[in-house]
Amino acid sequence: MSGALRLGLLLLVGSLAAFTLARAAPGDPATLALLEANQAADPAALAALRASFGTDRSLPAQYVAWLGAALTGDLGLSFRTGQPVADEVLTRLPVSLGLGAAGLALAALMALAVAPHAAARPGGLADRAVDALAVAGQAVPAFWIGALLLWVVAAGLGLLPALTGPLSARMALPVLLIAFAAFGPMAATLRATLRGVAGSTFHAAALARGTVPGVAGLRRVGGRHGLVALVPVLGAEAALAAGGAAVLETLFGLPGLGAFAAEAARARDWPAVQGTLLAALLVCALTQAIAEAVRRGMDPRPGPFPA
Repeated sequence: MSGALRLGLLLLVGSLAAFTLARAAPGDPATLALLEANQAADPAALAALRASFGTDRSLPAQYVAWLGAALTGDLGLSFRTGQPVADEVLTRLPVSLGLGAAGLALAALMALAVAPHAAARPGGLADRAVDALAVAGQAVPAFWIGALLLWVVAAGLGLLPALTGPLSARMALPVLLIAFAAFGPMAATLRATLRGVAGSTFHAAALARGTVPGVAGLRRVGGRHGLVALVPVLGAEAALAAGGAAVLETLFGLPGLGAFAAEAARARDWPAVQGTLLAALLVCALTQAIAEAVRRGMDPRPGPFPA
């Protein structure tokens, strides 16, 4: 199956999932909109509002109409604001992309710095640190650590820019949290790859030719193998970072796509929820495709890791 066809099928299934999830929570958008506007939810007003929203049609008809418009870039109008959802997505997407990219880049830099030491010295401090952080990053919820950091940094230390300062200052703690969650899998993958390099015949041959032993030599000989192994992990962690960023944006009050989706879900703003989920899916799919293309460019052999 070609990459374009696979991407198309993924987006089709994702659009159906987004449409279904938007309607999974109980509540009628028309009723909530009238209550929000302090208007009586009488049958005539409800019928008129449902007709304007398009929710008076059958679910298959609503899905086909929305999907057809989405293929042209039209994600519909928000039930809450009446504004195009696509405009809101494009406005907020850079914040989410910047948050995720900065967190993953920081995690990758830390993994590249620590993993060679862990691979060269099994059982050493770096090796134990990778194991501990890998477990902690997967076991401890990011929102719990975020709430704790907010209490310590913003309330305890009085560093209010973590909540009320410029956007760059407010993004600092969420970036660290995303990096914390992504560091473990990246470092563990790099460590395993470099340990394989350390026991290989070409590493032994490099040492015989005069390559410096230890961490420096392992970086020199196994650097390319480590990067090839890291790229697919980056692609996978990007999808997880997208979910984590949504929670952190809400917690830290960042104007990102995740916070917009949370606001829309509370208001049963179905077009906004559907458009946000579809945009997030598209970004994750493109990230995975780019990661795979980069990996194949670095190592054309099949499989995610070098032999």
